[in-house]
Amino acid sequence: MRLAILTAVEVEDRFIYRDGDLWRRFKASRKRQTIGKPNLKPVGGFNEEGWRIVKIDGGRYYVHRLIWLLHHPEWDMDLNYRNTIEHIDGDRSNNAIENLRHSTKMFHTTSRTSPGYIDVRTGKWVS
Repeated sequence: MRLAILTAVEVEDRFIYRDGDLWRRFKASRKRQTIGKPNLKPVGGFNEEGWRIVKIDGGRYYVHRLIWLLHHPEWDMDLNYRNTIEHIDGDRSNNAIENLRHSTKMFHTTSRTSPGYIDVRTGKWVS
């Protein structure tokens, strides 16, 4: 089953970005509505591979991709080889926007085996 592609507006309606984490705008409760009470901890949990994941309408989404989308609303969230979001320092729990960059899967694989990266502004390899 394919996940729905979320827009930046849909993500912004549900979450607030703060200190490298996403926080729900309002606490969800099954017993009663708690509209207006802020959530007390970042959303989601970690999967067995170390990625923070959050459930939205029955689907599971990587938090770092949602954070990127909030800061780059023009980005197409479609999961294809051109839309990989990479953690610059390699730490999957560090979802600060300053630590995220857009890359292709081919580049993402290369950057793990080679020292350096391609500067997205200049298109040049930086070691």
